[in-house]
Amino acid sequence: MLIKVPALSFRKLENPYFQETHPYWESLPAHYKSMVANLGLDKIETFECFIPASELPKDIPLEETNPRDQHMGSKSQKQIELSLTNDEDFNFHILNKGMAISVESANYNNKTGMVEISLDDLTIHGDIDGGHTYRTIINHQANPLMKIKFVKVEFITNLNETTLPLVAKARNTNIAVQDFTIAELENKFDIVKEALDGTKFLERVSFKQFEDKWDKAKDISIGQILAVLNLFNLSRYGDDNHPTVSYSSKQTPLKYYLDEYDNTSNREENSYFKMDEVAKQIFQLHAEIESDFISVYNKVGGSYGNLTFAKSKEGYKQRVRYSDEPKYLPYKVPEALILPILASFRALLEEDSATKKYKWIANPTTYKNLLIEQLVKLTAEKLKTNGSNPNTLGKDGSHYLTLYMVVQRELMKELLASRKN
Repeated sequence: MLIKVPALSFRKLENPYFQETHPYWESLPAHYKSMVANLGLDKIETFECFIPASELPKDIPLEETNPRDQHMGSKSQKQIELSLTNDEDFNFHILNKGMAISVESANYNNKTGMVEISLDDLTIHGDIDGGHTYRTIINHQANPLMKIKFVKVEFITNLNETTLPLVAKARNTNIAVQDFTIAELENKFDIVKEALDGTKFLERVSFKQFEDKWDKAKDISIGQILAVLNLFNLSRYGDDNHPTVSYSSKQTPLKYYLDEYDNTSNREENSYFKMDEVAKQIFQLHAEIESDFISVYNKVGGSYGNLTFAKSKEGYKQRVRYSDEPKYLPYKVPEALILPILASFRALLEEDSATKKYKWIANPTTYKNLLIEQLVKLTAEKLKTNGSNPNTLGKDGSHYLTLYMVVQRELMKELLASRKN
């Protein structure tokens, strides 16, 4: 992709790591020189200029290179907009920190005053900082004021898969960049995406900060996905310890995932990679349990609609989160009720000694159909003893253990019966 745009005060900033111009290059230790070369720091070039807001191109890529989506309507964005559209404020190019764009090349023509930028690889080239500024300007480009307002733009060449995330993370400092956003930029969720490839709900998962603000269809977070997968991590949980953090902490499941991703040198040894063949059925189970919970509760526990936390405004609908087709419930069904039940089916999972992948010892759907009334009844009884507070169930290790033992006991009965036969 080639983009031409008028530029004022265009200048090149010399890279201090160019060996020819570095004042102390010869005296640097060898491992410093090696690090500079390995990261490609000596090849990066930086150019700066001012561009009229009215001429800013509308097609600068944002999706792959910017560490978060833009939260239009946030306090910082509103401040940008106020400065940009104020007809008595002509300091926008000074007050606003501007944009940084990763490019293949940037060539300035002194005669025409035009700069030509090349963006060849859209996984590397595009906006890495200033997304709020960029979208705000584009939204107001029809305003005549944009002809006399300018934005500072920095073009950076020769960033790579290693240096791009570092620069993007460092530049986005006004609002702290969440770890999952940088992880997405570094392609660390590839294991999850591959395991869930083909599922319809994957299209609704937000992997970057503010993505759900920009795209309302993104109603599932990667954190929620990892919380579900954490329930079935056989390397972390067994018969005696249970994954309450999947409900009690938003950050811990993400931390567990990233720690394992970073510290497992062989992909085949990664617990989440081992879930590849069972992951889709895990989320199918979640959808089935969530879909059935209200009707089963009414059968074994009383009237679900009378529970304080379940009451909702007239016309309320809760989408069954991981269903293949849009399916809605008339009452709120908190994750605190669903996750402990779902986690109990970890008792049906084992690691295949040959493939090293996780596999089901028995069909989880069959066991769900057989045991769902018992599991929901135990949940209902717990609610009665704790004042109908679902949050305590999501954090209650003894509740997870009780449900897990129900599934485990049924499995043992079946295995013993099959041996006798």
